[in-house]
Amino acid sequence: MRDRPAEADLPVLWCDGGSRGNPGPAAIGFVLEDDGVVLVEGAHPIGVATAALAEYRAVLAGLTAALDARVGSLEVRTDSRLLVAHMRGEAPVRSEQIALLAHEIRSLAPRFALLRYRWVPEAENGAAHRLAQLALRPAG
Repeated sequence: MRDRPAEADLPVLWCDGGSRGNPGPAAIGFVLEDDGVVLVEGAHPIGVATAALAEYRAVLAGLTAALDARVGSLEVRTDSRLLVAHMRGEAPVRSEQIALLAHEIRSLAPRFALLRYRWVPEAENGAAHRLAQLALRPAG
């Protein structure tokens, strides 16, 4: 078993997705940090989706932003245990929609020197969660 990584040894991508209803109106949020400095953040509605699909869409958007920011290695942190288990290959993906997103996410992995996934409690994922919730609010 590998030792637990140091907290700040890689840039961190915090990701969250949510929906009002399951499925229902959904949104994503992500924050990319390096040594506590925010490099990029993003949030937007994604239409009608399940909360699980929103989690995957948040990771995909965050990884794309990390590549655009020329981040070479990254730790993805999310409060979705299932997403982490899927991306680490520890659990089978049973949903066809999630399998497609997981495949798309995995296709980006070779573009990073190191890409790892870590589950965090929801309370630690505050910035990404707030962004996703803001994006869920109706306009006006």
